[in-house]
Amino acid sequence: MALATTIKKMREEAMCSICLEMMTEPLSIDCGHSFCCQCIEGTLENLQVTSSLREPQCPLCRAPFQRESLRSNKQLENLIQTVKEIDSERLCEEHGEQLRLFCEDDMRLLCWRCERSPQHSGHSMALVEDVCPGYKEKLQKAVTKLREQDDQCQGLKLITKKQIRKWQGPYSSFEVQKPL
Repeated sequence: MALATTIKKMREEAMCSICLEMMTEPLSIDCGHSFCCQCIEGTLENLQVTSSLREPQCPLCRAPFQRESLRSNKQLENLIQTVKEIDSERLCEEHGEQLRLFCEDDMRLLCWRCERSPQHSGHSMALVEDVCPGYKEKLQKAVTKLREQDDQCQGLKLITKKQIRKWQGPYSSFEVQKPL
């Protein structure tokens, strides 16, 4: 659990407060805050267009800074790359370990620590890469069957609409008059 919380905190620190996305090419300014290169440059360009007399200010703390003081933040860029790599791996929310096992009884991905828990004692386990092709094939068959059923439903819907129009016939345009 602690690893998942730490990764969440790292992800928050790697967010650009302008675009609210993971920073790309992070630049730091005098006050120590960092932003995406494109975001802080866009802020500077907008400032030039709206008011050439004002000095640029940090979007977070409003401290003044100069365009010349923008500097690349390689350490933050490396941290962001690491967070992206972690995000691309499947991690157990409880233990922070990689999900490399598949419990066929519970139909869930598990880490090695979950496998040893009493909840999964005696369950049938397999490596994810071993079961993946079989489930991919089952999924493809299910998708094919669902498409066939959808085609049948569309056909039945069309037949039903035609039958309704036929029942309504030429009298469907007449209005029933109420007695006075």
